[in-house]
Formats: sequence, structure tokens, C-alpha cells
Amino acid sequence: MSRLYAGELLSQLRPDTQQILLLRCQGYSFREIADCLHMKPAAVRSRYSRSLAKLRTVWEQDNREQ
Repeated sequence: MSRLYAGELLSQLRPDTQQILLLRCQGYSFREIADCLHMKPAAVRSRYSRSLAKLRTVWEQDNREQ
């Protein structure tokens, strides 16, 4: 997957959710992200899971069209 395509996928998400994904990819724990964004860890985990599911759905749709 190219960086350009990854950026297009991320642009499908809200900015706060993009931030959660990027921080998670950089190795931050859910607790650390929650503290940084003033959220509960459960909310961070939930948004993270939902965002991955959304990205997976968009990616699968794109691959079916090709």
C-alpha cells in the first residue's frame, strides 16, 4: 500500500480518530493516548476499533472495484 493511498484512507476518518490511530502506530498505549486527549481509555479503544473496521471496509471495497 502506498503512502498516498494510506493518506487517502485516513482522510475518511475524523481528525480526532486519525490522531488516535497515528499515536497507536507510534507505540503509545491506550492509557497514554487517553491521558493526552483527555478521554477515557475505553473510549480510545472503541474509537480505535471502529476506525480500523471502517478502514478495512473501505479498503476491501476499493480492492473489489479493481
